[in-house]
Amino acid sequence: MNNQAQYNYDFDYDGSVAPFNLCPSVPTLQMMKQLIASPHTNSVGILTGKPLDYIVGVFRGYLEACEYEHKIILSGNNGFKTQTGIAWPPAHEHFLCGAKDELDVERLQAPFLALKRKLLVWAKENGHHIWFQSNNIGITPFSEDETIRLKIKEIAEKELSDADIFLHPDAVDILPKDINKGALLDDLFSGKWGLEKLAPENTLVIGDGSNDIPMMKKAQEWGGYAVAIGRNEQVIEVADVHFLTIESALATFLAFTDVGLHPLHGQIQN
Repeated sequence: MNNQAQYNYDFDYDGSVAPFNLCPSVPTLQMMKQLIASPHTNSVGILTGKPLDYIVGVFRGYLEACEYEHKIILSGNNGFKTQTGIAWPPAHEHFLCGAKDELDVERLQAPFLALKRKLLVWAKENGHHIWFQSNNIGITPFSEDETIRLKIKEIAEKELSDADIFLHPDAVDILPKDINKGALLDDLFSGKWGLEKLAPENTLVIGDGSNDIPMMKKAQEWGGYAVAIGRNEQVIEVADVHFLTIESALATFLAFTDVGLHPLHGQIQN
């Protein structure tokens, strides 16, 4: 491994950087700041299934504008809407799926809003409570009841045969098939963003859920590495390396890169 190399880190947010529906811990935030500032870091992406507005709001509170802001990439709705830096409004934003502006987004969103109405009617008729996240694309209904989440998945599969559906411990992501975190990484490294220094083979992706698997496989396709956080066996099976906590992963990345070694030194084949 080249000890002068720089690395791209792409983190899932919920369940990886932060516990579900909670803020990142203070040690996690401190180590994230160190990672962003490191001369061995080219970029740090934070990717979430939540809307981009949400993740920008979270990190504007923790990562104040600084000389390293150009290294930060924030992405919402599983890669659909992405921006560089933490400014709001963003200096640069990008949509997947060929969308050029909000009018295109409305067109793409129409069948998902129709499904949302069907699900609301179904829930009301059956006495269920479901809550919908304010997505830029697709829909994400929340329910604490696993039986209800599975029924939502069944209805979605029937109504939208060309959608991707990801089950989570508290929600269901229902998205167009060509929108996922793997497609976003492909787009980031295409040259269209003007991020010429991005090197796909020096990419680490870090996640805990089924919607992180597309970006894990994409990184591996390029010769990068997939890192699993937590205990999800489906994700661990895909990953090259497994950590129980985000703190242990970040500590490992920092310890090795600080002395000029690969972030996963000793845990992968060189």
